[in-house]
Amino acid sequence: MSCEKYENLIPSYLENEMEEAEKKELLRHIEGCPNCREQLKALQYMQSMLGREEAPAKPPAKMKARIYARLYRDLLIIFAGLVIIVSMVAISGGLAQMFLLDDRFMAMKGFFLAGIILIIAGLIILTYDILVDIFKLSIKKNKL
Repeated sequence: MSCEKYENLIPSYLENEMEEAEKKELLRHIEGCPNCREQLKALQYMQSMLGREEAPAKPPAKMKARIYARLYRDLLIIFAGLVIIVSMVAISGGLAQMFLLDDRFMAMKGFFLAGIILIIAGLIILTYDILVDIFKLSIKKNKL
């Protein structure tokens, strides 16, 4: 059996809905397979959070790491978007000052330059995120 088949057996194991021979085979596989073992721990944790057990178990370390990584990535994208929005406002204000108003308000030119710097920073952050995704996909392909 492949890992996919064992992963499909884990819910039946948790619900005590499998024969003893299948159960032994699954447990033997889980002992030697860190991915299936991690999935079993994750499902046991979710079961405990749903109130099926009295004392909740600790979440598996990999599950916690994945959640934090996704949260970090989402916050990074939001931050980059905000930086780009602020930079566009600063650039438009600076351009308006330079072309439409007189030279009395030199601070607007500073906003324009700050906007250019911010948009470059935002684009660098987004590029970094895209490159990390590409790198992760290439690693996943190599594992398959």
